[in-house]
Amino acid sequence: MKIDPLTKITLSVTSEPAESTPQLVTFIYGLGISGLTDFECALTGRADENEIRLCLKPDDHPHFFEHLAPLFKPFLKTGDEIYLRITLVSTEPASSSEVVKAMASNHQCGCGCDCGCHS
Repeated sequence: MKIDPLTKITLSVTSEPAESTPQLVTFIYGLGISGLTDFECALTGRADENEIRLCLKPDDHPHFFEHLAPLFKPFLKTGDEIYLRITLVSTEPASSSEVVKAMASNHQCGCGCDCGCHS
């Protein structure tokens, strides 16, 4: 599996230290308004079953995930450092309709303010 722009990526995400049930997160890589998010950069060059672990401080969440923050909301606890274990499950080319739909939804920052400044 290779991660390229406009690749649909599915990840298995688990929060730590509590061994929660892994949740699948799917998104299209490389659709951010300002280019790749810091999160997408952390995925660059990864291969199947390649696991990464992240530790993020609360103030880093919006900047690190940017437009992808709504996908990770179940893991983002306000006021707490979060630890995530992320495994690449699959990659596939995104269809044109999936790209258009994802681009249309990227104008929201996910923080609920509708300002558009975080996307």
